Amino acid sequence: MAARVDCKPKQIVVDYCGGSAGKTLGFAPFMHNTGQIYVHDIRKAVLLQAKQRLRRAGVQNAQVHSDKVKLHSLLKGKVDWMLLDVPCTGAGVMRRNPDAKYKFTLERLHELMKIQELILEEALPYLRNEKSRIVYSTCSVLPEENIIQVARFCEKHGFKIQDDQIF
Repeated sequence: MAARVDCKPKQIVVDYCGGSAGKTLGFAPFMHNTGQIYVHDIRKAVLLQAKQRLRRAGVQNAQVHSDKVKLHSLLKGKVDWMLLDVPCTGAGVMRRNPDAKYKFTLERLHELMKIQELILEEALPYLRNEKSRIVYSTCSVLPEENIIQVARFCEKHGFKIQDDQIF
């Protein structure tokens, strides 16, 4: 997914559900330590890992944030790229995590779909202009969490899917 973030030097990029910054490490080199990368996650422990990983990789133009209110006030209307690797059922990685199939319920799917929709909505005010992009991803293979979710969002806000890829 990091390769879908086609960021350039001097741009502003947010890895909104960034975890320990794995995807950030994938696209950061294309910015040549210019511009600014913001890694956001509500889990403070993984953001500590993100800080360490970014430092070890020599990424100097990144900062981590757990407070989305502060992040929003800082970046409203300024972001060129928004990467949303949203919480999901994990239906695409059950081979790696076989217990997940026993935890799967339709109720949980619907809860996660609401969270995904909320995160997509939260991303909108960050975007700079019509050239800004959202890269949306899950580790699920379920259409309800992917193409159906994105199609609903696009229809609601007049967006489109670019090059048969979700943006």
